[in-house]
Amino acid sequence: IERFRLRFPLRLAAEQIRILDCSDTLVDCGRIALEVNPWPLVRKRAVVREFEVERLAARYRDTATGFELRIAAGLFAIEQLRADLQHEKAAVRHIALDSAAIVLHPGEPTVEKKPDSATAPLRWAIDLDTLSIRRTAFEMGAEGIDPELSVQLAEGGVEQCRVRLDSQQVAVVRVWIDRG
Repeated sequence: IERFRLRFPLRLAAEQIRILDCSDTLVDCGRIALEVNPWPLVRKRAVVREFEVERLAARYRDTATGFELRIAAGLFAIEQLRADLQHEKAAVRHIALDSAAIVLHPGEPTVEKKPDSATAPLRWAIDLDTLSIRRTAFEMGAEGIDPELSVQLAEGGVEQCRVRLDSQQVAVVRVWIDRG
């Protein structure tokens, strides 16, 4: 981390972040900024006023399965996230993704493990007012061959979305795509 700043009450900023593993770059990021209201944490609530990542390049690879995820993004931002950690509910005003390229190689499937009966299912319900996506491309498929799925989006978005992890349901009021 080239530069790190902390301001009262809880505003963090880090610039020129690089995470390396055996001289392989896993994350290279220009700037990460986070502004959190710390007082709701006492009542098991999180209030994130702003979370912003600029100029991100990240890669994750699982050598056992061949799974690989590469992400490059000019901007990823979340505005006004409120989460009730005890009741597993969250509300987000806005998520933005701009100038991004995402490549996913699923790799070889592994033998499914039986779910651990001691692990409680995720009951999170997440409400999102708006998601905006600009200049973004997504590719998915086996490594070294033409992608099975390829999407390019000049501009698009989602309005009024509810995600329920317990029932694996997503409800959306409006989806729009421009030059996709």
